[in-house]
Amino acid sequence: MRKLLILVLIIMSLALAACQSPSVTETVQAPLNSTEPPNNGYPLAESNESGYPVSDNQSSYPDGPDFSIDTPLNAGGTVVTGIGPAGVPIILIDATEVGELLGTTVIKADGTFQFDLVEGIPEKHQVGIQLGDLSDTDLNANDYVYNDNYYVRPLIGIMFDMVVVGQ
Repeated sequence: MRKLLILVLIIMSLALAACQSPSVTETVQAPLNSTEPPNNGYPLAESNESGYPVSDNQSSYPDGPDFSIDTPLNAGGTVVTGIGPAGVPIILIDATEVGELLGTTVIKADGTFQFDLVEGIPEKHQVGIQLGDLSDTDLNANDYVYNDNYYVRPLIGIMFDMVVVGQ
């Protein structure tokens, strides 16, 4: 019984000591009237701008070409058309379903494309076009990395255009 009491006291004192350990981090706060940001251990932005993104330089890549899906897209539709640079293989994805592949095609010489789908597109889903398989082409994927009109979605990637399907 005495050994059990000693063991309980040791465990309690260790738990109490852990709760009272001094804080390792220290918060440094700038005065309220200061224009200087606090130095809290995080790197400071190199510009005076606030918000996201920190800088105007989005990418070191040149602007990629423009792509466009013809609108409106109606629920249940099985044809999706649009324009883009000739000869580029593209895919149509359902962004609402985290990139589910809906179709593939290559943009024609006149700059138009058409996806003929087996199933109709669901209402209120977001569909978009992405770069297809470039393995049998002379095209470079880095030419399609950045454009102000492109959408970047987590878990999906770069979409050249995106449209919400109507009723």
